[in-house]
Amino acid sequence: MKKLKDIFYDLNDIMVALIIVAVAALTIVSNIDSILNYPASIAAEIQLPEEEVPTNYADNPPVNDPSSGDTADDGQGTTTGAGIDDDQDATGGGTSGNEGPGTTGEVVDYSVYINSGSTGDQIADILIGVGLFQDRQQFRNAVAAVGAEGRLKAGNFIIPSDATPAEVISIITN
Repeated sequence: MKKLKDIFYDLNDIMVALIIVAVAALTIVSNIDSILNYPASIAAEIQLPEEEVPTNYADNPPVNDPSSGDTADDGQGTTTGAGIDDDQDATGGGTSGNEGPGTTGEVVDYSVYINSGSTGDQIADILIGVGLFQDRQQFRNAVAAVGAEGRLKAGNFIIPSDATPAEVISIITN
């Protein structure tokens, strides 16, 4: 008798669970159109005119290291294509004299993305590519001078073109 009672209660529990799942499925299926259209309706409500859309992107003049011969865009370094901009000094403005791009002394913000797991040399190549360092040795010296060995971080960093090497290292370690 006790076995029969246990089976009856187990079947009741299973039936209640199946009914709950069926009701949830029916509710989802009957409202699927409104569920799928929800993001579009929200986007339509908050859509801003093109001239009012805010951006948090830094202006990155593209720089190409002529000695590397590599013009492939690997998603690191500048946010625009490769090549030398007319007003960008190809010698790596911002590290020698800290004048930034060109000779006008204008300060430009570089947006630099460092992938997780990047080595020190890979980070140096990214920073050389945007013109913040002249070579890997200058980068290594700056890291050693600040005492930041092993503290370089991955992520997206905004670095002004007039930043000193120590300031650049400080930015990418914080």
